[in-house]
Amino acid sequence: MHSAEESPAGIEEKAIKVLIVEDDPGNTKLVRLMLSKSVQPYEAEVAGNIATAIKRMHDDAFDTTLLDLGLPDSQGTDTVLRVHTECPEVPIIVLTGLDDEETGIRAVQIGAQDYLVKGAVDSNLLTRSIRYAIARKRAEEEIKASLREKEELLREIHHRVKNNLQIISSLLKMQAMRIEDRKIVDALLDSRSRVQTMALIHTQLCQSENIAQVEMGNTISKLVEDLLQIYVKEETNISFVVTAEGVNLPISQAIPLGLIINELVSNALKYAFRDTEKGSIEISMSASAGDFIELTVRDDGIGIPEDFEISKTQTLGLKLVKNLAERQLNGEISVNRDKGTRFCVKYNKSILYGGNDE
Repeated sequence: MHSAEESPAGIEEKAIKVLIVEDDPGNTKLVRLMLSKSVQPYEAEVAGNIATAIKRMHDDAFDTTLLDLGLPDSQGTDTVLRVHTECPEVPIIVLTGLDDEETGIRAVQIGAQDYLVKGAVDSNLLTRSIRYAIARKRAEEEIKASLREKEELLREIHHRVKNNLQIISSLLKMQAMRIEDRKIVDALLDSRSRVQTMALIHTQLCQSENIAQVEMGNTISKLVEDLLQIYVKEETNISFVVTAEGVNLPISQAIPLGLIINELVSNALKYAFRDTEKGSIEISMSASAGDFIELTVRDDGIGIPEDFEISKTQTLGLKLVKNLAERQLNGEISVNRDKGTRFCVKYNKSILYGGNDE
Protein backbone atom coordinates (compact mmCIF):
# COMPACT_ATOMS: atom_id res chain seq x y z
CA MET A 1 0.00 0.00 0.00
CA HIS A 2 1.17 3.53 -0.77
CA SER A 3 0.42 6.46 1.48
CA ALA A 4 -0.84 9.74 0.06
CA GLU A 5 2.63 11.21 0.50
CA GLU A 6 4.49 8.63 -1.66
CA SER A 7 5.18 9.69 -5.24
CA PRO A 8 5.63 7.45 -8.27
CA ALA A 9 8.95 8.10 -9.97
CA GLY A 10 8.90 11.13 -12.25
CA ILE A 11 6.12 13.14 -10.52
CA GLU A 12 7.60 16.35 -9.12
CA GLU A 13 6.61 17.80 -5.74
CA LYS A 14 4.78 20.78 -7.21
CA ALA A 15 1.16 21.84 -7.15
CA ILE A 16 -1.02 19.43 -9.10
CA LYS A 17 -3.73 21.21 -11.07
CA VAL A 18 -7.05 19.39 -10.77
CA LEU A 19 -10.29 20.20 -12.58
CA ILE A 20 -13.28 18.97 -10.57
CA VAL A 21 -16.22 18.41 -12.92
CA GLU A 22 -19.14 18.32 -10.50
CA ASP A 23 -22.46 20.17 -10.22
CA ASP A 24 -23.15 19.39 -6.53
CA PRO A 25 -21.59 22.04 -4.23
CA GLY A 26 -21.56 19.61 -1.29
CA ASN A 27 -19.56 17.01 -3.22
CA THR A 28 -17.21 19.70 -4.49
CA LYS A 29 -16.55 20.92 -0.94
CA LEU A 30 -15.82 17.36 0.22
CA VAL A 31 -13.33 16.76 -2.61
CA ARG A 32 -11.53 20.02 -1.84
CA LEU A 33 -11.32 18.98 1.82
CA MET A 34 -9.78 15.60 0.95
CA LEU A 35 -7.20 17.24 -1.30
CA SER A 36 -6.29 19.76 1.40
CA LYS A 37 -5.24 16.94 3.77
CA SER A 38 -2.35 15.94 1.54
CA VAL A 39 1.20 17.22 1.99
CA GLN A 40 1.28 17.39 -1.80
CA PRO A 41 -0.09 20.81 -2.86
CA TYR A 42 -3.13 20.87 -5.15
CA GLU A 43 -4.72 23.64 -7.18
CA ALA A 44 -8.37 22.76 -7.68
CA GLU A 45 -10.85 24.40 -10.02
CA VAL A 46 -14.51 23.51 -10.47
CA ALA A 47 -16.61 23.19 -13.64
CA GLY A 48 -20.31 22.49 -13.23
CA ASN A 49 -20.89 20.91 -16.64
CA ILE A 50 -19.07 19.23 -19.50
CA ALA A 51 -19.13 22.20 -21.86
CA THR A 52 -17.41 24.43 -19.32
CA ALA A 53 -14.94 21.68 -18.38
CA ILE A 54 -13.84 21.06 -21.96
CA LYS A 55 -13.43 24.80 -22.57
CA ARG A 56 -11.25 25.14 -19.46
CA MET A 57 -9.13 22.12 -20.47
CA HIS A 58 -8.57 23.69 -23.87
CA ASP A 59 -7.67 27.05 -22.29
CA ASP A 60 -5.39 25.80 -19.52
CA ALA A 61 -3.15 22.81 -18.72
CA PHE A 62 -4.62 20.55 -16.04
CA ASP A 63 -2.76 17.56 -14.63
CA THR A 64 -5.98 15.58 -14.18
CA THR A 65 -9.74 15.85 -14.00
CA LEU A 66 -12.14 14.35 -11.45
CA LEU A 67 -15.24 13.59 -13.49
CA ASP A 68 -18.77 12.97 -12.26
CA LEU A 69 -21.00 10.89 -14.58
CA GLY A 70 -24.24 12.68 -13.73
CA LEU A 71 -24.03 16.24 -15.07
CA PRO A 72 -26.62 18.67 -16.43
CA ASP A 73 -25.37 18.32 -20.02
CA SER A 74 -24.00 14.76 -20.04
CA GLN A 75 -24.80 11.42 -18.42
CA GLY A 76 -23.04 8.07 -17.99
CA THR A 77 -19.93 6.84 -19.77
CA ASP A 78 -20.66 9.13 -22.74
CA THR A 79 -19.27 11.81 -20.42
CA VAL A 80 -15.93 10.00 -20.25
CA LEU A 81 -15.85 9.43 -24.00
CA ARG A 82 -16.55 13.09 -24.73
CA VAL A 83 -13.81 14.38 -22.42
CA HIS A 84 -11.29 11.78 -23.64
CA THR A 85 -12.06 12.61 -27.30
CA GLU A 86 -11.86 16.38 -26.82
CA CYS A 87 -8.91 16.42 -24.38
CA PRO A 88 -7.01 13.11 -24.73
CA GLU A 89 -3.91 14.46 -22.99
CA VAL A 90 -5.70 14.96 -19.63
CA PRO A 91 -5.92 11.90 -17.29
CA ILE A 92 -9.51 11.19 -16.26
CA ILE A 93 -10.52 9.86 -12.85
CA VAL A 94 -14.21 9.07 -12.64
CA LEU A 95 -15.62 10.11 -9.24
CA THR A 96 -19.25 9.14 -9.18
CA GLY A 97 -22.03 7.95 -6.92
CA LEU A 98 -22.77 5.04 -9.27
CA ASP A 99 -21.30 1.86 -7.77
CA ASP A 100 -21.53 -0.35 -10.85
CA GLU A 101 -18.74 -2.69 -11.95
CA GLU A 102 -19.86 -2.80 -15.59
CA THR A 103 -19.90 1.00 -15.81
CA GLY A 104 -16.47 1.15 -14.21
CA ILE A 105 -14.99 -1.31 -16.69
CA ARG A 106 -16.58 0.54 -19.61
CA ALA A 107 -15.24 3.89 -18.33
CA VAL A 108 -11.68 2.57 -18.17
CA GLN A 109 -12.00 0.95 -21.60
CA ILE A 110 -12.90 4.26 -23.25
CA GLY A 111 -10.26 6.41 -21.61
CA ALA A 112 -10.56 6.79 -17.83
CA GLN A 113 -7.48 6.08 -15.72
CA ASP A 114 -9.47 5.12 -12.62
CA TYR A 115 -13.03 4.73 -11.33
CA LEU A 116 -13.86 5.82 -7.77
CA VAL A 117 -17.21 5.70 -5.97
CA LYS A 118 -18.30 8.61 -3.78
CA GLY A 119 -18.78 7.51 -0.20
CA ALA A 120 -16.05 4.88 -0.54
CA VAL A 121 -13.20 7.36 -1.02
CA ASP A 122 -10.96 9.00 1.56
CA SER A 123 -8.12 11.49 1.19
CA ASN A 124 -5.42 8.82 0.86
CA LEU A 125 -7.27 6.88 -1.85
CA LEU A 126 -8.19 9.98 -3.82
CA THR A 127 -4.72 11.57 -3.83
CA ARG A 128 -3.02 8.25 -4.54
CA SER A 129 -5.35 7.69 -7.49
CA ILE A 130 -4.59 11.16 -8.84
CA ARG A 131 -0.83 10.72 -8.64
CA TYR A 132 -0.82 7.28 -10.20
CA ALA A 133 -3.25 8.37 -12.94
CA ILE A 134 -0.77 11.08 -13.89
CA ALA A 135 2.11 8.58 -13.84
CA ARG A 136 0.21 6.09 -16.02
CA LYS A 137 -0.75 8.82 -18.48
CA ARG A 138 2.87 9.91 -18.79
CA ALA A 139 3.91 6.31 -19.36
CA GLU A 140 1.25 5.95 -22.07
CA GLU A 141 2.48 9.09 -23.82
CA GLU A 142 6.08 7.85 -23.70
CA ILE A 143 5.02 4.52 -25.23
CA LYS A 144 3.05 6.32 -27.95
CA ALA A 145 6.04 8.54 -28.71
CA SER A 146 8.27 5.46 -28.93
CA LEU A 147 5.81 3.77 -31.30
CA ARG A 148 5.69 6.88 -33.50
CA GLU A 149 9.49 6.87 -33.70
CA LYS A 150 9.48 3.19 -34.68
CA GLU A 151 6.81 3.81 -37.32
CA GLU A 152 8.89 6.61 -38.82
CA LEU A 153 11.93 4.32 -38.83
CA LEU A 154 9.94 1.58 -40.62
CA ARG A 155 8.60 4.14 -43.07
CA GLU A 156 12.16 5.26 -43.80
CA ILE A 157 13.25 1.62 -44.30
CA HIS A 158 10.42 1.06 -46.80
CA HIS A 159 11.44 4.28 -48.57
CA ARG A 160 15.06 3.17 -48.88
CA VAL A 161 14.10 -0.32 -50.05
CA LYS A 162 11.84 1.27 -52.67
CA ASN A 163 14.68 3.52 -53.85
CA ASN A 164 17.08 0.57 -54.11
CA LEU A 165 14.53 -1.46 -56.07
CA GLN A 166 14.00 1.46 -58.43
CA ILE A 167 17.75 1.63 -59.03
CA ILE A 168 17.74 -2.09 -59.90
CA SER A 169 14.77 -1.47 -62.21
CA SER A 170 16.66 1.31 -63.99
CA LEU A 171 19.76 -0.85 -64.36
CA LEU A 172 17.69 -3.66 -65.93
CA LYS A 173 16.15 -1.19 -68.37
CA MET A 174 19.56 0.22 -69.30
CA GLN A 175 20.92 -3.28 -69.83
CA ALA A 176 17.96 -4.20 -72.04
CA MET A 177 18.60 -1.14 -74.23
CA ARG A 178 22.13 -2.39 -74.99
CA ILE A 179 21.07 -5.86 -76.15
CA GLU A 180 19.75 -6.80 -79.59
CA ASP A 181 18.52 -10.33 -78.85
CA ARG A 182 14.75 -9.92 -78.41
CA LYS A 183 14.39 -12.92 -76.08
CA ILE A 184 17.00 -11.57 -73.70
CA VAL A 185 15.44 -8.10 -73.84
CA ASP A 186 12.02 -9.54 -72.99
CA ALA A 187 13.47 -11.53 -70.09
CA LEU A 188 15.16 -8.42 -68.68
CA LEU A 189 12.00 -6.35 -69.03
CA ASP A 190 9.96 -9.07 -67.32
CA SER A 191 12.43 -9.07 -64.44
CA ARG A 192 12.21 -5.29 -64.32
CA SER A 193 8.42 -5.50 -64.06
CA ARG A 194 8.72 -7.85 -61.07
CA VAL A 195 11.14 -5.49 -59.34
CA GLN A 196 8.79 -2.56 -59.98
CA THR A 197 5.93 -4.53 -58.41
CA MET A 198 7.89 -4.98 -55.19
CA ALA A 199 8.94 -1.32 -55.26
CA LEU A 200 5.30 -0.28 -55.66
CA ILE A 201 4.25 -2.15 -52.51
CA HIS A 202 7.06 -0.56 -50.49
CA THR A 203 5.97 2.82 -51.89
CA GLN A 204 2.40 2.21 -50.72
CA LEU A 205 3.62 1.38 -47.23
CA CYS A 206 5.93 4.36 -46.81
CA GLN A 207 3.10 6.69 -47.93
CA SER A 208 0.36 5.02 -45.90
CA GLU A 209 -0.86 6.06 -42.46
CA ASN A 210 -0.98 2.37 -41.53
CA ILE A 211 2.59 1.16 -41.82
CA ALA A 212 1.63 -2.47 -41.13
CA GLN A 213 -1.00 -2.98 -43.86
CA VAL A 214 -1.10 -2.57 -47.64
CA GLU A 215 -4.40 -1.32 -49.07
CA MET A 216 -4.74 -3.76 -51.94
CA GLY A 217 -7.36 -1.98 -54.07
CA ASN A 218 -5.22 1.08 -54.88
CA THR A 219 -2.07 -1.04 -55.10
CA ILE A 220 -3.55 -3.41 -57.68
CA SER A 221 -5.00 -0.54 -59.75
CA LYS A 222 -1.61 1.22 -59.86
CA LEU A 223 0.13 -2.05 -60.75
CA VAL A 224 -2.21 -2.75 -63.66
CA GLU A 225 -1.91 0.83 -64.93
CA ASP A 226 1.89 0.44 -65.02
CA LEU A 227 1.60 -2.88 -66.87
CA LEU A 228 -0.74 -1.40 -69.48
CA GLN A 229 1.83 1.30 -70.22
CA ILE A 230 4.55 -1.33 -70.67
CA TYR A 231 2.76 -3.98 -72.74
CA VAL A 232 -0.20 -2.39 -74.55
CA LYS A 233 0.22 -0.69 -77.92
CA GLU A 234 -1.55 2.62 -78.59
CA GLU A 235 -3.94 1.08 -81.13
CA THR A 236 -5.08 -1.61 -78.67
CA ASN A 237 -7.95 -0.90 -76.31
CA ILE A 238 -7.63 -3.04 -73.18
CA SER A 239 -9.84 -2.09 -70.23
CA PHE A 240 -9.52 -3.35 -66.68
CA VAL A 241 -11.64 -3.50 -63.55
CA VAL A 242 -10.24 -3.94 -60.04
CA THR A 243 -12.41 -5.00 -57.12
CA ALA A 244 -10.61 -5.25 -53.78
CA GLU A 245 -12.45 -2.87 -51.49
CA GLY A 246 -11.61 -3.22 -47.82
CA VAL A 247 -8.82 -5.78 -48.31
CA ASN A 248 -5.74 -4.78 -46.29
CA LEU A 249 -2.83 -7.19 -45.97
CA PRO A 250 0.64 -7.27 -44.38
CA ILE A 251 3.63 -6.90 -46.68
CA SER A 252 4.47 -10.60 -46.27
CA GLN A 253 1.24 -11.41 -48.13
CA ALA A 254 1.01 -8.32 -50.34
CA ILE A 255 4.30 -8.95 -52.16
CA PRO A 256 3.56 -12.58 -53.22
CA LEU A 257 0.06 -11.53 -54.34
CA GLY A 258 1.46 -8.50 -56.17
CA LEU A 259 3.95 -10.68 -58.02
CA ILE A 260 1.20 -13.18 -58.90
CA ILE A 261 -0.96 -10.38 -60.32
CA ASN A 262 2.03 -8.98 -62.20
CA GLU A 263 2.70 -12.34 -63.87
CA LEU A 264 -0.92 -13.13 -64.74
CA VAL A 265 -1.80 -9.67 -66.05
CA SER A 266 1.42 -9.22 -68.03
CA ASN A 267 0.94 -12.72 -69.48
CA ALA A 268 -2.60 -11.80 -70.54
CA LEU A 269 -1.46 -8.50 -72.07
CA LYS A 270 1.28 -10.22 -74.06
CA TYR A 271 -0.63 -13.26 -75.33
CA ALA A 272 -4.40 -13.13 -74.74
CA PHE A 273 -5.24 -10.32 -77.16
CA ARG A 274 -2.92 -11.03 -80.09
CA ASP A 275 -5.80 -11.38 -82.57
CA THR A 276 -7.93 -8.46 -81.37
CA GLU A 277 -7.61 -4.75 -80.75
CA LYS A 278 -9.80 -4.69 -77.65
CA GLY A 279 -10.41 -6.74 -74.55
CA SER A 280 -10.86 -6.62 -70.81
CA ILE A 281 -9.14 -7.84 -67.68
CA GLU A 282 -10.84 -8.21 -64.31
CA ILE A 283 -8.96 -8.52 -61.03
CA SER A 284 -10.89 -9.17 -57.84
CA MET A 285 -9.70 -9.84 -54.32
CA SER A 286 -11.99 -10.62 -51.41
CA ALA A 287 -11.81 -11.73 -47.80
CA SER A 288 -14.35 -14.45 -47.06
CA ALA A 289 -15.48 -16.22 -43.92
CA GLY A 290 -12.80 -18.23 -42.16
CA ASP A 291 -10.00 -15.75 -42.97
CA PHE A 292 -9.72 -16.91 -46.58
CA ILE A 293 -8.36 -14.52 -49.20
CA GLU A 294 -9.40 -15.20 -52.78
CA LEU A 295 -7.72 -13.57 -55.80
CA THR A 296 -9.20 -13.91 -59.27
CA VAL A 297 -7.60 -12.68 -62.50
CA ARG A 298 -9.79 -13.09 -65.59
CA ASP A 299 -9.40 -12.01 -69.21
CA ASP A 300 -11.70 -12.41 -72.22
CA GLY A 301 -8.88 -13.15 -74.64
CA ILE A 302 -8.17 -16.14 -76.86
CA GLY A 303 -7.77 -18.50 -73.91
CA ILE A 304 -5.15 -21.14 -73.22
CA PRO A 305 -4.73 -24.60 -74.77
CA GLU A 306 -7.10 -27.36 -73.63
CA ASP A 307 -4.20 -29.53 -72.47
CA PHE A 308 -2.72 -26.78 -70.27
CA GLU A 309 -1.90 -27.86 -66.69
CA ILE A 310 -0.31 -25.32 -64.42
CA SER A 311 1.37 -28.10 -62.45
CA LYS A 312 3.30 -29.05 -65.60
CA THR A 313 3.98 -25.58 -67.00
CA GLN A 314 7.50 -24.84 -68.22
CA THR A 315 7.17 -21.05 -68.48
CA LEU A 316 9.04 -19.07 -65.83
CA GLY A 317 6.15 -16.69 -65.14
CA LEU A 318 3.55 -19.36 -64.46
CA LYS A 319 6.05 -21.44 -62.48
CA LEU A 320 6.58 -18.36 -60.34
CA VAL A 321 2.81 -17.97 -59.89
CA LYS A 322 2.44 -21.60 -58.81
CA ASN A 323 5.35 -21.44 -56.37
CA LEU A 324 4.19 -18.16 -54.82
CA ALA A 325 0.64 -19.44 -54.38
CA GLU A 326 1.58 -22.81 -52.95
CA ARG A 327 4.86 -22.22 -51.13
CA GLN A 328 4.68 -18.61 -50.00
CA LEU A 329 0.95 -18.44 -49.24
CA ASN A 330 0.24 -22.11 -48.52
CA GLY A 331 -2.68 -21.76 -50.89
CA GLU A 332 -4.05 -23.38 -54.01
CA ILE A 333 -4.43 -22.20 -57.60
CA SER A 334 -7.00 -23.21 -60.19
CA VAL A 335 -7.56 -22.39 -63.87
CA ASN A 336 -10.85 -22.01 -65.76
CA ARG A 337 -11.07 -21.70 -69.58
CA ASP A 338 -14.68 -20.49 -69.85
CA LYS A 339 -14.88 -17.37 -72.10
CA GLY A 340 -11.19 -16.60 -71.89
CA THR A 341 -8.92 -17.51 -69.00
CA ARG A 342 -9.59 -17.29 -65.29
CA PHE A 343 -6.94 -17.91 -62.62
CA CYS A 344 -8.01 -18.19 -58.99
CA VAL A 345 -5.70 -18.23 -55.95
CA LYS A 346 -7.13 -19.00 -52.53
CA TYR A 347 -5.38 -19.20 -49.17
CA ASN A 348 -6.02 -18.84 -45.45
CA LYS A 349 -4.33 -15.65 -44.26
CA SER A 350 -4.33 -16.72 -40.62
CA ILE A 351 -2.17 -19.80 -41.19
CA LEU A 352 1.52 -19.38 -40.56
CA TYR A 353 3.41 -19.69 -43.82
CA GLY A 354 6.81 -18.99 -45.25
CA GLY A 355 7.34 -21.56 -47.96
CA ASN A 356 10.27 -23.92 -48.05
CA ASP A 357 13.83 -23.60 -49.14
CA GLU A 358 13.68 -25.67 -52.27
